[in-house]
Amino acid sequence: MTDSSSVKINPTIVAQAIAAGIRFNTIQSREEAISDNFHTTYSWIFQNEPLQTHDIPMWDSFPKWLEDDSNKVYWITGKPGSGKSTIMKLILRQKSFWDSQCQSLGSLRLLLVKYYAWNPGNTLQKSLEGLKRTIISQVLDQCPDLAPILTPRRWAFCQVLRSTSGIPMWNTEDIEESIETLLPSCGKNIKLALFIDGLDEFDLPPIEVIKCIRHITARCQSGLKVCAASRPWTEFEDEFNEGPMLRMHLLTKQDMRTFVTENFKGNKGFDEQKQLNSAAATQLLTDIVQRANGVFIWVSIVVQHLQALFLEGQSIAQAREILEVLPSDISSLYDAIWASIRPENLLDASYMMQVLRAADGPLPWFTMWLIEESRFTSIDINNLPDDENWKDVAMKSLKRKLAARTKCILEVNASSSGGFVDFIHRTARDWAVQPDNWQLICSSSTQFDPHLCILKVEALIVSHQGLSELGDFWDTVARALWHASEVKDNPENALEFVNSLNSFDAQVSKLFQETSIGWAMVGKYADHWSAGQDTKRRWRIQNTFLGLAAQFSILPYIKAMALSDRPHLAQRFSRDSLGLLENAIFGYSFYMSSALFQNGFRPRIPCARRLATVRYLLGQGVYQSKVHTRDGRHDLKEEIQKVSLEDPEYYATVASYLDNRDLRASVKTIGLRIRYFFFPSQKRNLIQLYC
Repeated sequence: MTDSSSVKINPTIVAQAIAAGIRFNTIQSREEAISDNFHTTYSWIFQNEPLQTHDIPMWDSFPKWLEDDSNKVYWITGKPGSGKSTIMKLILRQKSFWDSQCQSLGSLRLLLVKYYAWNPGNTLQKSLEGLKRTIISQVLDQCPDLAPILTPRRWAFCQVLRSTSGIPMWNTEDIEESIETLLPSCGKNIKLALFIDGLDEFDLPPIEVIKCIRHITARCQSGLKVCAASRPWTEFEDEFNEGPMLRMHLLTKQDMRTFVTENFKGNKGFDEQKQLNSAAATQLLTDIVQRANGVFIWVSIVVQHLQALFLEGQSIAQAREILEVLPSDISSLYDAIWASIRPENLLDASYMMQVLRAADGPLPWFTMWLIEESRFTSIDINNLPDDENWKDVAMKSLKRKLAARTKCILEVNASSSGGFVDFIHRTARDWAVQPDNWQLICSSSTQFDPHLCILKVEALIVSHQGLSELGDFWDTVARALWHASEVKDNPENALEFVNSLNSFDAQVSKLFQETSIGWAMVGKYADHWSAGQDTKRRWRIQNTFLGLAAQFSILPYIKAMALSDRPHLAQRFSRDSLGLLENAIFGYSFYMSSALFQNGFRPRIPCARRLATVRYLLGQGVYQSKVHTRDGRHDLKEEIQKVSLEDPEYYATVASYLDNRDLRASVKTIGLRIRYFFFPSQKRNLIQLYC
């Protein structure tokens, strides 16, 4: 009989579980959003000998750089929209090229790691932490044998328990330790090819990104190649200009010609016009490429625009007139496209643009579909068909609407998770958020509140979707409450706003009662689902939905609850429950387990909004002297002092509020004693008055 204690768990399964713990949901979102329409272009990048002009290579050989022993970064740069991300995606997907590279490595194993930074995305899509998480997870996916080396404690944990359940969550120190262990391994048994797209998309100064790349290359004597892409910002020019590189906007004319020709094939309107005047049709395609100045996204937008006109019966001559007046500057092109939207479509276009910007990143297509449909009719989401065919038709209808209303400024990008609505390109978003442009976009719908629309739909979705993972659940809750905190304090929307939040609470409460969502232990002790916010150390501490609203500084809702039913503000601190004041002072990040941030959504609540909430509660007489921490109950002011470095200005102001409150309380106490001295018969009434 085999001793069960000697049975070891499958190493590959352990490595996969460890990698899953550091991976985040949106790790592939940006790559999937990059268009595949250019798959027939850019093949020249794989040539050993680049094309020359005046006996000078037009770019540095990518294959030769990959094979040499230098640790110089290969820099792909170019104008906005010139195709940097597209060529990066093409390089990584060229299987035959990488297979040939593996043959020359001998005993070394080639690992391809890719990170697509995306500024409109969540925190992990535009941070060094996100980059490092991606490196570790992709290395473990490709080489499970490295798990005991990179993550020895997690590996031992799984082997001792013979299970992958309950693996500790990753923190910053763990990530740094694994990265520092990985880098010296390069050149010994692995060769790491690291591709970083969008150095200019990180949400931190360029020099910090550059320092990180310097550190990575310095830690590896050999066996590491870093290819990075960015716009030609001064900081990146200074750092990478002397190394191997290619400038996209100088090299893509023939690729554009191929793209334009391929995309007009099959357009019946264009085919008819070409039969009438072949020479003029050919010249039109040439002119499109000529006017692009190396900016691929300009070509893509103009081609879509002209294709639609040809389907409406426009002639080659008319198309040429339109092409001639379209600006060659990409920002001015968006101006012209917006100006071409029909007046009756401007309201819809404005709504959809505002919703997408309010989402603070790509928006699931189904969410946008629900928002659009619910503008005109009430929706019972649980009665919608659940088959894939219906979803495909619904997505196609949304694509058609986006194309017609926004003239393709917004589009649906397909992804492994179903598809997202996003700007056609970063240049479109950059154009839209310019103050003058944004004012123009919003001018046709000044009273519209996109955050309220998203909140209402989140209440619908949470009642419908199956949230089997605790992190997914709290990600949904955090998004909904953040949108609620961003809703304008508008009396006209006040009732709808309060009802939407109450509906959200009711739907989640129902979900809490009907499913476990990782709450097997919490459910035994919780009066409200908010008790599951920190299942590690405070899982028996009660809270309320109003307490969560205080964490996210949703002051209009708190005021509305106080007016409708005064006892709502009587949520007092006790041994087993959080007080409203501590919820408001410390915010959601203090109480929410770090494990629930794995998906990268970490909204920042403005300091002024947080202070206004604290000030209001103190003004209403809400107070407590202690706070629940993960180590027990501690003095409120002492805990504020401990965490003050996280936001010194905010916590200093909160401390001053508390000091002023104590001063007022002391004055009242002195007044009470004086009056009692002169009027002892009023002692009982005075105590009631001041307490």
